[in-house]
Amino acid sequence: MDEKNEGEKNVSDKKYLYGKRVHLRPFQQGDHENIYYAFLDPDFRKLTGTQYFLTMESIEKAYENFKSDKSRIDLVITLSETEEAIADLALNEINLSSLLVKKATKFAKTA
Repeated sequence: MDEKNEGEKNVSDKKYLYGKRVHLRPFQQGDHENIYYAFLDPDFRKLTGTQYFLTMESIEKAYENFKSDKSRIDLVITLSETEEAIADLALNEINLSSLLVKKATKFAKTA
């Protein structure tokens, strides 16, 4: 396998934050099922602020839509030992244009 294909293969294996018990990674096929079962727990819904019940299909569709939304990053929280998805994490309302302005301003000051 060449380097390009190897890099593409490992994109979904990328982990963003490691801990002894949990880590963050991008969503993978099948994660929506574990998230669905987590939403059945009243404490989970309370902690996440979820006010309504979701179907497995609606969760799967939502995460597919999130992939194309450039204003957010969605990650899954998994158990390090088993890779089981136990929760999700979303960074919302990311304003990329303000980040670009800050980088351009910093670059202009150093030039």
